[in-house]
Amino acid sequence: MTISRRTVLLGLLLVAAAPGAWAQSTELFTGATLTLDGLTLKVDSCSLTTATATSCGGSDGIYLEGISTGRGTVSYEVIGASGGPVFSLASNATTDDSLSFTLTVATNQANSTISSGDLTLNGATSSSSTHHVTAAQSFAANSPSPAPKGLTSDSLFLANSATTQTTGAESFTNSPLLSSFQVTNTLFASPAPGTTVKLSSAIETFKTVSEPASLGVLLLGLTGLAMARWQTRRQPRF
Repeated sequence: MTISRRTVLLGLLLVAAAPGAWAQSTELFTGATLTLDGLTLKVDSCSLTTATATSCGGSDGIYLEGISTGRGTVSYEVIGASGGPVFSLASNATTDDSLSFTLTVATNQANSTISSGDLTLNGATSSSSTHHVTAAQSFAANSPSPAPKGLTSDSLFLANSATTQTTGAESFTNSPLLSSFQVTNTLFASPAPGTTVKLSSAIETFKTVSEPASLGVLLLGLTGLAMARWQTRRQPRF
């Protein structure tokens, strides 16, 4: 086997061996950790108020769940037990449900940074313009890293029978980009007379910048492939 062909195999095998996207979940409570392909999420604080629960953890059945995504895209979902809603208020409910939690978000791959964020809110609400289902988030520094710039806060709501709303991808503008910060999410649902109100889930998606080492390995493989094809063309034909 020629050197160039060995280079091809080495480069492509290393790329293929890089960790792929996968899903994992953890119950949402202070101290919980969710490790995904590219990011690690640590719950620094959590508070919950519903008709049946006054603290996070235990039997509240709210989870952080990783979502399988492409390379450089890391998503997690706040969701109820067995894929159910975070909050569900019957048409005759009289009390609000609320959840607030702060995460430390940090890359877990060398030389990787976070370039953008995207929040999506899913649920069901009444046909009125009242905001019965809302989500808000704010970003802060994770010492010694400074606070994010560009994307500092977001708020979403469902009204007029809407079932989803998203911010779309919004970029961080720090230079250089950050590899760690804090984000606080607040989810809220209030009763709507005669209508079942649901906060089904909230999905946060972060884009990460590919680490130079992985790009170098890929370029190594492609360069070796080009060399192998060039040598093949030069060989005499009989």
